[in-house]
Amino acid sequence: MDNLKQQLREPNSWLPVVVSVTVLYVCYSYYVNYYNYWASRGIKGSKPFFVFNELYDIYFVDRFKKLRNAVEKYGKIYGTFSFGKPRLVIADPEVIRQICIKDFDAFQNHIVSPFANRYQKRFLVWLQDDEWMQVRSRMVSTFTNGKMKRMYKLLDGCSEDLVNNFKEQYIMARRAGKQAADVDLFNTYSMYTMDGITSCCYSLHLARQKSIGKPKRGVATRNSLVEDANKVFKFDPIRLMIAALTPKFILKATNFTLASESSWQGLVKRLEQLIEKRRHGEAGTGVNDDLMQMLLDANEDDEVELNELDRAENHHAGLTHETLQQDQAKLKASIMNDSNGSASVKSNTKLKLSDMDVLSNSILMLSAGLDTTRSSLSSITYLLAHHQDVQERLYQELKKIAKYEETAMGKRLVFEYDDLTTCQYLDAVISESLRMVPPAPFTDRQAKRDYFIKKYGVSVPKDSQILLAFYSVHHDPDYWSEPDKFNPDRFMPGEREKIVPGSYAPFSMGPRHCIGMRFSLTETKLGLAKVLMNFKFQPAPGTVYPPVAALGLGLVAIKNCKARVTLRDLD
Repeated sequence: MDNLKQQLREPNSWLPVVVSVTVLYVCYSYYVNYYNYWASRGIKGSKPFFVFNELYDIYFVDRFKKLRNAVEKYGKIYGTFSFGKPRLVIADPEVIRQICIKDFDAFQNHIVSPFANRYQKRFLVWLQDDEWMQVRSRMVSTFTNGKMKRMYKLLDGCSEDLVNNFKEQYIMARRAGKQAADVDLFNTYSMYTMDGITSCCYSLHLARQKSIGKPKRGVATRNSLVEDANKVFKFDPIRLMIAALTPKFILKATNFTLASESSWQGLVKRLEQLIEKRRHGEAGTGVNDDLMQMLLDANEDDEVELNELDRAENHHAGLTHETLQQDQAKLKASIMNDSNGSASVKSNTKLKLSDMDVLSNSILMLSAGLDTTRSSLSSITYLLAHHQDVQERLYQELKKIAKYEETAMGKRLVFEYDDLTTCQYLDAVISESLRMVPPAPFTDRQAKRDYFIKKYGVSVPKDSQILLAFYSVHHDPDYWSEPDKFNPDRFMPGEREKIVPGSYAPFSMGPRHCIGMRFSLTETKLGLAKVLMNFKFQPAPGTVYPPVAALGLGLVAIKNCKARVTLRDLD
């Protein structure tokens, strides 16, 4: 007892206790403030439980329901957390338009991932301020309808392989004694979109399997380019857990990235060799119409070449033809001003894109061109399978513009580029599908200055992160009558003009809208048209309507996205 009393009298004996209590108090205070982050600002929102509620949502919660329920529960502006970062969610189209267009200068930049590797940091989507404007001004002319026409023949060959893929799966089902084939839409369209983007981006054609005796599902993965690409795009849940649970200062100190650079080396080396050959004129013939060559040739003085075909598709990014032209003029004017007068801009700002920018954005186009388009095509076909009347009407419209040309193998179905681009009901079906299942449910922005949302009395401090909730807006009954009903007529002439501005933007909106929008639409329209002229789609066993979201990170996709396929009787 005497020894215990003596120890308690020693000052050092209390030090561990004091330190422990202090650490616990600091942690408690931090978490209480963190837990009440939104409430203390008068904003409704979710309560964080470290990162465990986010991980639970990723792996166990239907995102469709979650996004709808959040607006019903908290309103059109609410707070949330993304792996420890508070983010303000906005689901009001009026405010979204202000942020994306009117007050674009305050929200010019996307949130840059702290875990991006050096190649990802040069992605157009993550470039900031002047760098973004310089690269965007050079790239924008690459994606007009005038340039899409040059790549259309490349895509047309890919669409023929898509039809053959469906046909082979149908024949295999018939050989097995079945009347129809139950097709995994996501896997089937994955091969088409991968073939399309590699053909149009690099003039590289994947090895194509023509024999009926074997399924085509594994073809793409046997191609070395695709194997390298799959390593880059493969989602690693372990690295995600590390990023979620490890203190940020440790991750920063160790240069942690979600995608290790070692997994990128195969694809990077291959593309570096392609760029080197292109720079020295050793690429051979037939490459002048691909995206990589257009990027190598791109200059901010290139004409944007907007025309009536562009006008027909601008609504997918919430744009008018006039605002799109104004945006391009502002970008060019800004670049010219910086080039002539800013000391912070190097004298070579008017040179072409660097090899690093070409390489990085070639990888970005490969990723975006694969993921968004296969997700869109899968969702569109799934919805058509569950709406036979819409499918039949679209088929009849496509018959009006379908043409046949004589070849050594017989008649071949063709669609003219202009006919597909201006086919109103085809565009309406795609628009309604993208409204119901937009591949990207959100886009993000970071405030460059303090901002005040007058309509809601909400202050947005500089550097705040916001999410623009397009999926929630697309399903809000305040802007769409019967939002859960699949009704392409909403986007037909006479009705499309009634759409609330800002309530439809599957490719984002304003100067930061998806630069590859027209490529994605072209690939989608051509693939869908060719498939519908050859096959009928019905609901596959085990599928449900309304659709349920697939679990996991990344783009929105429909769970169990399958359809029953039969050959169409050609009349």
